[in-house]
Amino acid sequence: MSTQDKTVETNSHERLFYSLKETAAMLGVAYRTMQDWQYKRCINTVKLGWRVMVPATEIERILVEGVPLAPKDKPKGKGSSRATSKAVA
Repeated sequence: MSTQDKTVETNSHERLFYSLKETAAMLGVAYRTMQDWQYKRCINTVKLGWRVMVPATEIERILVEGVPLAPKDKPKGKGSSRATSKAVA
């Protein structure tokens, strides 16, 4: 086998997704921080079955660009409507 064949062989075993726990260890942050970033949609995640995974491309992007402070989209859920109803009452 030539060197080029070995490189292709090695790259075919590269992982495409990592768990939040693995990603936290790679980035040197707490697991809870990863959960917060995922909830706030500051990072891209993929749900594979019941597991939340981070694509390898997203980890590379975070290492190059960092994590944006503002979320990409507002998190879905309750919360903001209660604050306005209390203020009115």
